[in-house]
Amino acid sequence: RFLSLGGALVLLGSLAWLLLLGATADARRGARRLINVAWAALLVGSLAAFGLFGAEVSAGTLGTAFTPSVWGDIAHTQTGRMLLLRIVFAVLFGGLIAARKFRGAGWWRGAAAAAAVFVLYSCSASGHPNAQDPRVLWIAIDMLHLLAIAIWIGGLFAIAVVGRGTLSEPGGERFARRFSLAASVTVPVIIATGVAQTLKLAGGLDDVTATDWGRLLLTKVTVVAALLAVAGVSRWLLHHDGAASIRRTVIAEAVLGVAVVAMAAGMVALPPVPPAPAQPFNEQLASNGLLAL
Repeated sequence: RFLSLGGALVLLGSLAWLLLLGATADARRGARRLINVAWAALLVGSLAAFGLFGAEVSAGTLGTAFTPSVWGDIAHTQTGRMLLLRIVFAVLFGGLIAARKFRGAGWWRGAAAAAAVFVLYSCSASGHPNAQDPRVLWIAIDMLHLLAIAIWIGGLFAIAVVGRGTLSEPGGERFARRFSLAASVTVPVIIATGVAQTLKLAGGLDDVTATDWGRLLLTKVTVVAALLAVAGVSRWLLHHDGAASIRRTVIAEAVLGVAVVAMAAGMVALPPVPPAPAQPFNEQLASNGLLAL
């Protein structure tokens, strides 16, 4: 899940940002490496998640070794369908990346945007938002949450890989300032959509420490707070010392961002509310003159 989700967010965000960056030789080399690694993480993570989910279905339904007939059972589950959808569009992204010479064409951008929407949908529709009511609304909110994260974390990785020399150039300076402006929009969106989903899933904050999901959430919030503090330092450096001065703090932001994504991937498998406490059971049955309590 971590490889799949992290690869998707970094791939979508960095691909969008690096299309806007000046095409220096250093920038192109860094961009290719970043995009290729993120795509590989998305594909390998999605394939592994699908295979392990199949093993769980096999153990739960058959209690024996994995058999080909289990594939049909997997395809009839929401999680299985969404993982297959993610694999299909990960493969499509591979084809688009290979066709990089067409990257400026309108059809290429349209295909990449459509593939990005379906990848984000597969992530949201296979998690907690799919079980909320109304389902469409909460999936849309989660997709907006993931899109904002992709734009933010993708920009961080893009700045981290292009090199200090590129950031010293006028094009790199403009790119860094454009990213800073975008972050001032995406970060509030991330926070607002995250808070809304937390309140919906947990039903409030009263019992947030009663579950592993809630405790991991608090850890995640702590890391996000540290990330925002480092981002504040980066913003100050950008406006006082220029774009070349922010590369180290941006790398620190990217590392913290990866940790946040890892915790988010772990939260998907955890219930957000504590189980209902056991209650005494009392029943009386009468039949043919016999009474059972």
